[in-house]
Amino acid sequence: MTSAAVDPVVPDPPIADRPYPRSWVDLLIRWIGRCPAPVWLIYVLLAALLALWSNAVMWIDGSQPAGTFVWLRVADGGYGLFFLALYHYLNSVARRSFRQFEPVLDAPKAESRTLEYRLTNLPRWLGVLAVLLGLGLETVSLWANPESFGVAGAHSPWPAISHLVLSPLGFGCMFALAFQCIRQLRLVNDLHARATDINLFQLGPAQALSGLTSRTGIGLIAFITYNRLVEGSDINFLNAVALVIMGVLAATVFVVPLLGMRGRLRAEQARLVGEANARIQRTIGQIHDRIDAGEHEAVGNLRTTLSALTDERQLIEGISTWPWRSSTLRGFASTLLLPIIIWLIQRLLEKLM
Repeated sequence: MTSAAVDPVVPDPPIADRPYPRSWVDLLIRWIGRCPAPVWLIYVLLAALLALWSNAVMWIDGSQPAGTFVWLRVADGGYGLFFLALYHYLNSVARRSFRQFEPVLDAPKAESRTLEYRLTNLPRWLGVLAVLLGLGLETVSLWANPESFGVAGAHSPWPAISHLVLSPLGFGCMFALAFQCIRQLRLVNDLHARATDINLFQLGPAQALSGLTSRTGIGLIAFITYNRLVEGSDINFLNAVALVIMGVLAATVFVVPLLGMRGRLRAEQARLVGEANARIQRTIGQIHDRIDAGEHEAVGNLRTTLSALTDERQLIEGISTWPWRSSTLRGFASTLLLPIIIWLIQRLLEKLM
């Protein structure tokens, strides 16, 4: 995530235009956005601190030699931070995409700002629910399988306490991201339904929100890739099924919210083609009238008109009614193959070594 990839902190709308208080996750990413350092550097420093902490706790406990780093503990700290950074990035994309889409939305300025707020802020109660779910998931996981958290052989309760403090925040970020993605994709569908000025010759606004849905899908693929890098190349049946499901889910969150706009664009194309056909029909009728009246010299001009109308119809029929740019689709499709490429490289390196 580069500093250019994340918008600067946006001023709060007036209190009257805020439909609900924002969640702790939104307050946190706004604080990160206000830091004088680049956003990407903040996340790198946080990742380094989490990696150091997850290993230092084991040094203090005595179950791991001081100064040594265990890869899984380094990587595990990145899971929660990954979800937070992705949440931050997708909110920034949502804001930019909405402002590109806004010209086709017939809404007063105040209402547009409220819609933007809904698209880029999670309600406070959902943020609280995310933490509670994270705490419950962490407690159950730690109790059921302490070996996977590296605390089974601990000499003191400090590693478990550390997990019970930090992991719920990581899981909370995961649930908060899931809640926000669901809300954003539903709002994309609603916004497409509200669009009033669909122009087939100005597709930029109609395609704007595909940037959000494609990056949401790419974010899921990035999680799959990170998981594969952490867990290695060994994939059992359940892992394979989970990865396939995540891949299908990534494609679904990209395509499904855009189907409404696809229908709107096809309807607009059909309307324009119908108008062109009506003009062609009238022109052909005029040609017949001139021929019947013996005015053959006038037919030449009408044939030129007919040719122009035919070209117009062909042009309209050739306009893509998919609500995304071809570059967006190519980028998503190539990213979808990334986990497979990573897995193949890992297997190749294992054989060579």
